Amino acid sequence: MASALSQAFLGRWVAVNAVVLLCSRRGQAACQPAAWSSWNPISMCATIDCNSNYQLSRQCVAQTGTCSNQSDLVCMAGDATSSQQPGAREDVFRTCAPSWSEWEAGSCNVTCGTGMRSLVRQCNPGCSAACVGGSTQKYEACDGCCPVDASWGAWSALSDCSTTCSVGARTRTRTCGAGACGGQAACNGTVAAGTISAGAQETYSEICDNGNCCPVDGTWTYSQWSAWSALCPSTGNRTRIPLDCTAQCGGKCVGGVGAVEETRTPQGKQLSTRMLCCTPSQAQDDYFH
Repeated sequence: MASALSQAFLGRWVAVNAVVLLCSRRGQAACQPAAWSSWNPISMCATIDCNSNYQLSRQCVAQTGTCSNQSDLVCMAGDATSSQQPGAREDVFRTCAPSWSEWEAGSCNVTCGTGMRSLVRQCNPGCSAACVGGSTQKYEACDGCCPVDASWGAWSALSDCSTTCSVGARTRTRTCGAGACGGQAACNGTVAAGTISAGAQETYSEICDNGNCCPVDGTWTYSQWSAWSALCPSTGNRTRIPLDCTAQCGGKCVGGVGAVEETRTPQGKQLSTRMLCCTPSQAQDDYFH
């Protein structure tokens, strides 16, 4: 019984503390890193002594909220190579003599083409004396941004013909250059209707014929058969010779090149597609043609 009560108490203690931990986490403020305060004068310049110095001071203010990064807990020193803990003070000394700020360029007086702009600086008086020189320097030249429409680059050289014989095609391309300063963003197509985006290419194509004919395979043509060397029923031969090949432009010629010969025997004459019989009564020469 005591063991059961102990377990129940332990379970309730864990649950209550989990809720407390969750609530505490939800209530955490966002991290605001440590930072330097503004520069504050520690000493002032005498109105009549412009050769003295005056002192400025700033202080490292601690972070607020919950910060997990170590760099958020310190302030970087003015040389950006070391850090200072919260509460640390940094002092600088500056001359009381009046000094000029750096020159800053004003805006160009034209929005397109060549114009002029002034260089302006501010006087840091320090003591009561004025800065020597003027706050505005002479004008300098400046260039305004003029609208430039997208335009076509030069055509490339024509490519080789797409075929080595007969008729083919050859092409050339050009690229659309981007516009600037509010000019037209695309090029007008000349090969096809519509516009071409900057960076895209336009292709021109034309028919070409390199003068070479394409190879065509052919067959041999032959002379008429010669007369049989002997009549039936004797064994005889006849021949014919190749005359010409119908192949063109270096094509292959099908069939033999030498003379063709046929042999006739008393039993018959063998041809590629049929057998013709030869008997003593069949002695006509044209029977074997």
